[in-house]
Amino acid sequence: MNSFSSINTALSALQAQQRALDTTGHNIANSNTEGYSRQRAELSAARPYTSPGMNMPTTAGQVGQGVQVDNINRLRDDFIDGQIRRENQAGGYWDQVSEGLSRLELIYNEPSDNNLGNSLNEFWGSLQELSNDPQDSAIRSTVRQRAVTLTDTFHSLHDQMSEFKSSINNDVHSTVDEINSIIERIGDINKEIVHIKGSGQQPNDLMDTRDKLFDQLNEKVDARGSTDSRGNLDISIGGVKVVSGSSTNQLEIREDPDNNYEDTIHYSNIGKEIQVERGELKGLLEVRDEIIPAQLDELDTIAREMAEHFNRIHSTGYDLDGEQGGDFFELPDEDSGESPAQLIEVSQEIMDSTRKIAAGNFSDNPRVAEVNNPGTGDSPYRYRIRTERPDEDGNVNFTIAEMEGDEILNEFSGTAEIGESFELTEIEDAVGEEFSGVVDDVTITLKSRGEANITLDPSEGSGENATALARGLNEDQLEGLDNTSVNKYFEGVISSLGVDGQRAEQMVENSDLLKEQLNNRREAISGVSLDEELSNMIKFQQAYGAAANIITTQQQNMDTLLGLIR
Repeated sequence: MNSFSSINTALSALQAQQRALDTTGHNIANSNTEGYSRQRAELSAARPYTSPGMNMPTTAGQVGQGVQVDNINRLRDDFIDGQIRRENQAGGYWDQVSEGLSRLELIYNEPSDNNLGNSLNEFWGSLQELSNDPQDSAIRSTVRQRAVTLTDTFHSLHDQMSEFKSSINNDVHSTVDEINSIIERIGDINKEIVHIKGSGQQPNDLMDTRDKLFDQLNEKVDARGSTDSRGNLDISIGGVKVVSGSSTNQLEIREDPDNNYEDTIHYSNIGKEIQVERGELKGLLEVRDEIIPAQLDELDTIAREMAEHFNRIHSTGYDLDGEQGGDFFELPDEDSGESPAQLIEVSQEIMDSTRKIAAGNFSDNPRVAEVNNPGTGDSPYRYRIRTERPDEDGNVNFTIAEMEGDEILNEFSGTAEIGESFELTEIEDAVGEEFSGVVDDVTITLKSRGEANITLDPSEGSGENATALARGLNEDQLEGLDNTSVNKYFEGVISSLGVDGQRAEQMVENSDLLKEQLNNRREAISGVSLDEELSNMIKFQQAYGAAANIITTQQQNMDTLLGLIR
């Protein structure tokens, strides 16, 4: 009986060590398989046999029955797995945001010679040239061409951002398809795992495949999972189950009629719109629905505020035909909902004739003319005359002062209508005995101490409106642009975008570093070490050989015993 018991014990050792060797070989074979978890044969002593003593109580006791393989377990750390999945969610989100911001920076193309900032500066430069020579037709053509280039730049930026938004929307569709594919595959694997577990086996490789898919799902969206008693991995997204056993609740794309028919994502089984907080899908939705629209709004704001302010200044000036300027730029109605950046154009009147560019007028600052008293030759006395541009009722405010150097000796102010002729005896105490003025071309005549005829003609000859137009781009502070100039506001938009892009890049780097550290920790636990496996292989091989020697020895003993009997 004892001999046969020893043979059984040795046989169990052979079987257990062979199983352990098979597991080691499986580990070595999958040492480079992504997502594979190292497996280990869990050995334990077989249930001993209680042998009664043969009339001798002291010899009674338990006899060992060898070794058995309880299970083949995967070496995993659920806590580290959870950390990696959460970091996958954050990394997926920041990857998409960073890529979106980088793409927008490329669209703006700042700094370079082909961008909105450069177009604004070139348009400003042409207006500066026009202020010096407002009657030059070549310069006027340059102003018009630079204005067309500016509007084309607005169009191009708007179109590129709109195309980028459409591209991101396509990426959303692709990501939803990938999520649905992963959900479906996990449901199928759940069914296989439950079946195998029901037969008393351990489906380690299938569980590795399922965990790998779950990791990939967490890169796409913030998913939560829990394993039930049967071995199913149930998964929820946004608090709604998408995998329950082998059943799945996939996602679907719907158009929202209340939001310009934008694509939205819903759970197919219940029709509820999905809510996601992290992952690639969240990043794509944020780029599509928040970041790009915000930049389009900024572009529209710049286009509208710049054009409306420019038009206001242009309408106060006079063109080469002596007519008051009209709108330089054309914009869609503010209530139309149409994009100013997409539809801004140079007015047809300007496109038809550059003579309609209103380069001369009374500027926003009072016009100043100074003349020496011609009756006294080199006299230091002089008259300074200030006129403001006509108001809505056609009235002109003026001030006449008698100066000595920078000191005002006498000063008189008044108001006259355009086209009004008048005489003012009240001025004699200020600058002389008589004063007459015809405020039509704003002609003012001073008498008494010598006649001085001063004409401030609001025609194209002054060029001051071109100066005011240029100042409207570079200096004037617009309320609609946070009380900054057009150029400064645009620089702020680019700067803010750059800061956001740098922050997103930093978050991507931080996430990659943390994921690398976590994956190293997982690899230390679940990864296959060839050195360790080779060591185990030698250990199991020696144990196998020793068990075989036990059987050989017991066989020799049995042969000897049978020989004695014969």
